[in-house]
Amino acid sequence: MLKIATTLFTMLAVLSVTITAPVHGQPPVKSGPNAAVAHNEPAPKADKKRPDLKKAFEEETKKFKAKSAEFDPVKLELEKSRQQAKKGWSKRDTAFMVVFAVGIAVLVVLLVKYGKNCIETTPPNCNIGTDDNCYCERYEEDDKARGVRLP
Repeated sequence: MLKIATTLFTMLAVLSVTITAPVHGQPPVKSGPNAAVAHNEPAPKADKKRPDLKKAFEEETKKFKAKSAEFDPVKLELEKSRQQAKKGWSKRDTAFMVVFAVGIAVLVVLLVKYGKNCIETTPPNCNIGTDDNCYCERYEEDDKARGVRLP
């Protein structure tokens, strides 16, 4: 049983490490002879004129006002159906819940098996923690419930 529990805990650890999202650090710094100069250079000046943002926003506002002036229930339903949240769990959430449930099940099995003090084992004088064929026949709580005194 201990071998199985160790195997399950190892599988739980491997799954929990591989399922988590990778973490990305900062982008690499430029290397080479001009690396130090690249950070201190001013930004290159653009010869072209920049677009007028105020004008661009006015055009977009006009487009949205024109769209909102017309009311089409069919288009409204299509947009609502596109914007609705995805129902159900993602694969990552499902995998996390499966790993969590397996971990809890293993913990419960270990607590049930090792949580009580064993008085009598089969075969006699075996160790429950290390022997796979060792079973407890009588627990301490059972004797307390019956009113039997221990020797």
